[in-house]
Amino acid sequence: MNNQFEITPIMKVQKENIPEWRWKDIINLGLKVATILSDENNKNKYKDLYWLSKKNIKELITTFE
Repeated sequence: MNNQFEITPIMKVQKENIPEWRWKDIINLGLKVATILSDENNKNKYKDLYWLSKKNIKELITTFE
């Protein structure tokens, strides 16, 4: 049986490319998602969620600075 927690070389490369998140970044992203989800207009809600899903991780962090 394989160890499910073993880090493969591909995973190691991907991990190195992920920027370091600060608590401020996590909280701001959570507030942004909560704001989107609280919108009563479903058209806007899904449009904004789609926009958010197309951002890469580095863009998400810099969005809140």
